[in-house]
Amino acid sequence: MLVEIILAFVLLSARLARVRYAPTVQNVFSDVDGQKVTTAAVGSEVKAHVVTKATEERTCRDIERLEFSKLLLEESVERGIRLLENVEPSEENWISMGAGR
Repeated sequence: MLVEIILAFVLLSARLARVRYAPTVQNVFSDVDGQKVTTAAVGSEVKAHVVTKATEERTCRDIERLEFSKLLLEESVERGIRLLENVEPSEENWISMGAGR
């Protein structure tokens, strides 16, 4: 069973790259002599302002990885593998754990 889980993890890791953050434009304006404008005369000094917001998007791949790591950790606890006892599931493509005392 553990071999099948590891194989499934490898296959999930080989899928398309995911999008982590998608910037969206919230506001765009130009500033000429302290005034917000949409047009400016040729040769005038213009300051352009673009306000963006980064939003996190979970892709299908992220959700599948999170579910896989939950199943892997549950299975390891059921089998008595103490090395993974305190590991939290994540959507990353690795599992990090301590090997020391």
